[in-house]
Amino acid sequence: MATESDEKLIEAANKGDIAKVKEALKNGADINVKNSVSKGETPLIIASWSGHIEIAQFLLENGAEVNAKDMFGETALMWACNNNHPEIVKILLQKNADVNCLNSLNQLPIVAAASNGYIEVVKALLEKGSPIPENALILAKMNKKAKVLKLLEEEQKKRG
Repeated sequence: MATESDEKLIEAANKGDIAKVKEALKNGADINVKNSVSKGETPLIIASWSGHIEIAQFLLENGAEVNAKDMFGETALMWACNNNHPEIVKILLQKNADVNCLNSLNQLPIVAAASNGYIEVVKALLEKGSPIPENALILAKMNKKAKVLKLLEEEQKKRG
C-alpha cells in the first residue's frame, strides 16, 4: 500500500516537479513505488514517458530500478521509446536499461520507435546492440518511415 509520501512522489514525477520529488524521497517515499491507481508505473516510468529528463536522471542516480515494469510489462525505456524522448533513452541506456526486454505483447523497445519513425531513439538503441526484429522493419515500411527503415536495413547488413 502506497504511503502519502509515495503518492506525492508519483504526483511530482508526473508533473515534472523535481523539488517535490526530492521532498517526497526525503520524507520516506519508496523510489520504486508502483502507482496503484493506474497501470503500476514507477516514478521513473512516469518521468520517462512524460519526458522529464531531470527527474529521470535524479531517480536513476538515487537507486531507481531501471528495468522495473508496469502491469503491461513496459519499462521506462519502452515508454521513452514510445514517446520519442531520445535524451531519456540515452540516460536509461547509460544505466544499463535492457534493450532486449519484452513487454506483454512480446515487443522490444525498438519496435515502437521504428514504427513511429523516431530515428534518434532507434540510433541510440542500435548503438547499444538492440536486436532488429522483423516486425520493426515491417512496421517502419508500412508506416512509411523511410529513414528509419534504411537505417535498420543498413545495420542489419553490417551485422550480417
